[in-house]
Amino acid sequence: MTGSLYVDRIYFCRTLEDELRAVKVSNETAIPAGTYKVVLENSPKFGPDTITLLDVPGFTYVRIHSVRNDDDTSGCIGVGDQVNEALGTISGGLARGVQAGLQQRVKLALDHGDPVMIEILNARGARFVDSGELATFNA
Repeated sequence: MTGSLYVDRIYFCRTLEDELRAVKVSNETAIPAGTYKVVLENSPKFGPDTITLLDVPGFTYVRIHSVRNDDDTSGCIGVGDQVNEALGTISGGLARGVQAGLQQRVKLALDHGDPVMIEILNARGARFVDSGELATFNA
């Protein structure tokens, strides 16, 4: 599932996540719509200053990082600057510095003492892949 990430209401990059599901399947389910606090953590897998979402219901260690496709997301948000919807791929997270640029923006805000939050929105008409029901639209 693809989307767009905005920083202070200005477009920043493209995103890739797992599918929306009414019932969570480990490593195969998109983050539920909501607003979450963002921190930087030292991740054993992704290194220092890994962007991490806190208190996501039913999830732990939700990160924002570079991925190639939704097999790499495992419930996290992948970032990049180019998406191929037909292939379900995203690129540019590492190669073109999208992930590093986002980490820098988060780090600057946190260093200034500003809280950093992310709001996950479902697209209008989005449906859960497992039930076919409409997901809550919030805009």
